[in-house]
Amino acid sequence: MIDPGQLDRRITLLKLGVSDANIAEVTSGFTSRVSNDFGEIQSLDCVTDEIEALGGKEQSSFGEQTRQYTTLTQVWAKVEYKGTPKEGEDTEKLTSINKVRFTIRYRSDVDATNKISWGGKTYEIEGVSLEGRERYLIIDTVLRD
Repeated sequence: MIDPGQLDRRITLLKLGVSDANIAEVTSGFTSRVSNDFGEIQSLDCVTDEIEALGGKEQSSFGEQTRQYTTLTQVWAKVEYKGTPKEGEDTEKLTSINKVRFTIRYRSDVDATNKISWGGKTYEIEGVSLEGRERYLIIDTVLRD
C-alpha cells in the first residue's frame, strides 16, 4: 500500500499535441474542399477531427517525422529508480538507459503514449499499471541518453 505522503515530487505529464504545421496543412486542404466559387468557406465541421487524427507529427529540417508534446498536467508523484543504469552500443552510438518508476494518483487519461518530464529530463512510458482499486497508477519509464 502506498502512503499519500510519499507522493513528494512534482512531475509534468506530457501528451501528444497537434503541431502548427499540421493545422496549416489540414486547414488549407479542407478549405479547398468546402469553399464555394467565391472562396468563402461554407462549413468547418470535420476540420477538428482531421487535425487530431494527425497526432502531432511534423517533419524536421532533415525530413524526419518528429512528434510534438504539450503539457497535460502537473501532479505529485513518488519516484523510484529501478536497478542500475545500463550502457550499451546501439547502432554505433553509446547509449545509457535509466529505468524509473513513478507512482501517481489515478488518472484515466494517462497511457503509454504520454511522456513524463521531471528534473529537466523527459521519460518515455513503457507501461502503466493500477494499484489498489484505481487509487494509484504505477508508471514504468525509461530515460535514454
